[in-house]
Amino acid sequence: MMTSIQKISIGFFGTPKFSLDFLKNLHKNSYKIEYVVTQPPKPSGRGKKVNFSPVHEWAKKFNYTVFFPKNINDTCFVESIKKIKVDLFVVVAYGQKISREILMIPKHMCLNVHTSLLPRWRGASPIQSSIKYGDKETGVSIIKMTEKLDSGPIVNTKKIAIGSNDTASSIENKMSLHGNETLNQAIKDICSQKFELTPQNEDFATYARKISKEDAKINWKNCASDINRFIRAYNPFPGAWSNVLKKNYRIKIFETEILENNKTFKNLKVGECTQCLNVKCNDKFLKIKKLQPEGKKIMTREEFINGYETSNLFLG
Repeated sequence: MMTSIQKISIGFFGTPKFSLDFLKNLHKNSYKIEYVVTQPPKPSGRGKKVNFSPVHEWAKKFNYTVFFPKNINDTCFVESIKKIKVDLFVVVAYGQKISREILMIPKHMCLNVHTSLLPRWRGASPIQSSIKYGDKETGVSIIKMTEKLDSGPIVNTKKIAIGSNDTASSIENKMSLHGNETLNQAIKDICSQKFELTPQNEDFATYARKISKEDAKINWKNCASDINRFIRAYNPFPGAWSNVLKKNYRIKIFETEILENNKTFKNLKVGECTQCLNVKCNDKFLKIKKLQPEGKKIMTREEFINGYETSNLFLG
């Protein structure tokens, strides 16, 4: 039976900044992190500069052992971590499917931090899906990992309300704050053997697939409230976008406001803009408040109006 948090040994699996928030939390709370597993560095830009993941960069600074296999199920890698005894695995947005052989390595279990109230929104884009489809709440689920994607029994959860102005970025920040508290409690419960494993109800399972840039194209024929949620769901990544017809460039839109009454321009066609960037949707207008033309920085509507021709502007 484990009795001291400081004696719990952990293998951590994660890659992006969101994962790093959880790794930092474990470090701050003096867990014994035996090693860190992350995605391999990727070359980018014209000079093909090698970019290490946020988790990798931070772990190196603190002299943690870092593994970054191209294939996590590679035999040599699996044999390497088998030799290092750990009590728990903690997996946060790692990025590869983990085999049953690896899941069996830790003494107790492999915990996954998932950003939804499972079984709703299993898969790669739970935060975006919860906003896009109008959920009133989301949350963090700490589950015992199994071979089937995001389907393991639940150890602990924390509900998070979705506000009318929340974006994927703001919800992710809330997830980080509340998720760390929820993970800490789950580990403490496992430590004291006071935890319960609650099976997920498969009848309520939904799936959030990986998002492509093409998925983020705005359809102005939809109603204004749907488009507003769509834009918030894809802020900051990949950024909801629209072509500027006849102008031969594209814009990303990061913030809008629904205009309930805009009768002055009621005869505009769907996708047509006023000179002050109010766009006609299927039912109402959306005021564009923050946007980014191709190759430029994110700017306010005022900055765009001052720098671009906005007469006869059509989006599509």
